[in-house]
Amino acid sequence: MKKFQFIFDSEHDLEEVLAKGVHTYNDWSIVVDRWYENPPDDYLRYMLLWVQIWNIPVNYYTVKAITKLGDLIGEVKEVVFNPDLPQVQEFVRVKVLFDVSRPLRRSKVINFKNGDSATVHFHYERVQKRCYECQRLTHEKDVCPILVKARQDKASARRQGIGIPKAPPPLVLLESNPLFGVLKESQVGLDPNTGRPRIAPEVLEGMRQYLRVANAEERSIRVDRVIKSVSEAEKDPFTQKTVLQLESLPIVHHDMSREKGMVFGFDNEGSSSHSGSLNLDSPLGLEEVSHPKAARDWLTEPAKCLVNKDVGCFLALSQPFSDGSTVYSPGLFESGFTGTIPKKSKQGTDLPSMLGSLSLKLLIVTLLIKD
Repeated sequence: MKKFQFIFDSEHDLEEVLAKGVHTYNDWSIVVDRWYENPPDDYLRYMLLWVQIWNIPVNYYTVKAITKLGDLIGEVKEVVFNPDLPQVQEFVRVKVLFDVSRPLRRSKVINFKNGDSATVHFHYERVQKRCYECQRLTHEKDVCPILVKARQDKASARRQGIGIPKAPPPLVLLESNPLFGVLKESQVGLDPNTGRPRIAPEVLEGMRQYLRVANAEERSIRVDRVIKSVSEAEKDPFTQKTVLQLESLPIVHHDMSREKGMVFGFDNEGSSSHSGSLNLDSPLGLEEVSHPKAARDWLTEPAKCLVNKDVGCFLALSQPFSDGSTVYSPGLFESGFTGTIPKKSKQGTDLPSMLGSLSLKLLIVTLLIKD
């Protein structure tokens, strides 16, 4: 991937480019963000996507259920849904912060407690080309790293005459960790469905500090509080999102046409659906459970309280206190039949037109304002 930098004459033009959401060039997506003097480690790794969720079971048209489904794609920032009006559209829309290093999920099988199931489908607005093998936005299928590695492993196994076992995931809770024996390994680490931490590192560090006491009796009491608090937080997806994962709650509004874009349908050939199962009857959405009805009320009742205030006192203690670039100035040049030529009229803020005749897959762009 290559990085490009565009210099704008005004804040208004920069904001207009950012507000347009997903940009494409030669049908490939472009990651766009402001320029920062000291960018974070995950800079230019995320993009905002509008996702349409189709075929949601009728009993699960709630903000919490829609948010949980959207979180399978990325961190949900906006939900377009009005529980007080009839659902006229065949889908609902959510705006997510998507990690471009992860694949786009095509569908998800939802398992119900009575044994029935339904398949929910995800359609992405303004997203066109992707790898037909792994559903990532960064390359063609011919050079897919998964296929390349599979061919290499197969050839190596054939030469050695043995199979290559899959390496187990690394353990998060080692014996030296104060949380060892307190939380389960399935409660920490990265969630394979979302690729994000089940519990934020800052919260885990707060738990560890909370358990570091010399008195054995006091530690036992605190261990019970940690177990109970985490268990209660996991029962409600909004509490889990805000308290354990430190993610903000989505904005809920009713503007169905806001920033709406086209869904392209020419990406079906040989594509993977990533259609693992999700149990919406489970508070975690990962496995079959036998919790009482209260643990599943969030699925069918309207959202009344966004955060569970009785989650436990300890969680409050665990919260934190509140490659070289190519520089291009859109004000000097524009694309012509023979390449880049001096600009004749005012340049707009159509970002793909600024890229001229570049032939790239996933572009990464930083934006800043001219002094």
